[in-house]
Amino acid sequence: MASMTSLTFKVEMSGAQEEDFVKPIFAVLTGDDGVYLEQEIKQDSLLLTFDNLESGKEYFLTVKNEEKVFAEVSAFTATEPNDKGDIVSRMQGTEVVVSVRKAELKANEFYTLIAKDAKGNVVFSKDGVDTSAEYTFTVDEPKDLYFYLMVNGKTYAVSQILLPDYDFAGGVWTWNDDFTAATVTFTDTKGGESLVLNATVTRKTVEPACEEDGSITYTAETTYQGKNYTDKKIVVLESVGHEYEGVLGEDGRITYTCPRCGDTYTD
Repeated sequence: MASMTSLTFKVEMSGAQEEDFVKPIFAVLTGDDGVYLEQEIKQDSLLLTFDNLESGKEYFLTVKNEEKVFAEVSAFTATEPNDKGDIVSRMQGTEVVVSVRKAELKANEFYTLIAKDAKGNVVFSKDGVDTSAEYTFTVDEPKDLYFYLMVNGKTYAVSQILLPDYDFAGGVWTWNDDFTAATVTFTDTKGGESLVLNATVTRKTVEPACEEDGSITYTAETTYQGKNYTDKKIVVLESVGHEYEGVLGEDGRITYTCPRCGDTYTD
């Protein structure tokens, strides 16, 4: 039985308008021998995962409906076991460093290291024979990159650099018990580490009146890439009630007055 693996794609549909979703849009994954899988695309779709694919093979993804093609991308699955080497990659700004490690080659064999962007364009390619080697190249801007180590036309190792895609609309706020500190957590929709930001907390107090509740409003605020994110916690301070002081009048009646709010009555 052939070994199996999975591929995950980020949904990117260039030029798609809301009216395009009136007709179903499908992501169609094909290999060199026909259609393998289809998934319907919704407007809120973020990632597509195709499981149970053959290893060491190139697949092509087309996102389309009956009238338009919105995206096309290709990707390789890895060959298992990983017995021809390993890849480690990192990106700092626009500089990319990719290392080949433990490459096990037979006589007259060489490997080809290929880097592709999310659209399937080759951005770097290098042949090599060294057991370990490090290569550096630059890209025009930080982007998702996929690396493939190929020997004799087969892919034996894969690596990827996925820029985080944080769900800024779904931030989760966490406060301490006395509301003096707070953090907000944004999940990476690509499965990477979440972004956790510390917030600055300010406090505004409205003192309670005799018959009206007061409040303490705690506001947490933080900024990321020029955009502000805030959350509030409100603690209710219950009304304190009147505290009357009585004064005996010449008519023998007592007039009671609340010095806090001025409310009065005579008994």
